[in-house]
Amino acid sequence: MFYERIKAAWEAGGVRVYLPPAGQGGRVTIKAKGLLSAAVPFLTRAERERLAGFARREAQLIWTLPKRVEDWSPAHRDAVRRLIRRDGLQGPDSPQRALLKWEGEALYRSLVTEGSLALVPPDDQ
Repeated sequence: MFYERIKAAWEAGGVRVYLPPAGQGGRVTIKAKGLLSAAVPFLTRAERERLAGFARREAQLIWTLPKRVEDWSPAHRDAVRRLIRRDGLQGPDSPQRALLKWEGEALYRSLVTEGSLALVPPDDQ
């Protein structure tokens, strides 16, 4: 009952899933804001592990990113977009910033080639 709402909130960035260190076998910690924080204690162990599995797979996608955004698969791009929604922009060399720069450049190129964006120098007055 609560699992679907918490999972949707995690995908939207309203819930954090903290994974235990590898090999430590610790408990998955889930933190939510607002009313969802009251629902977290009612998650079963299996539901917590399912959320942890999603978080692990997403982290693996981010860790295995090729250097060039052009080489990313659609799954890589989707994972980084979710990361932006959840965590915002990180350092200057982060995958989040690389994706936004790449998408911005692609949009600019498409506007210039379509002629939608007129490159007119400003008037000297």
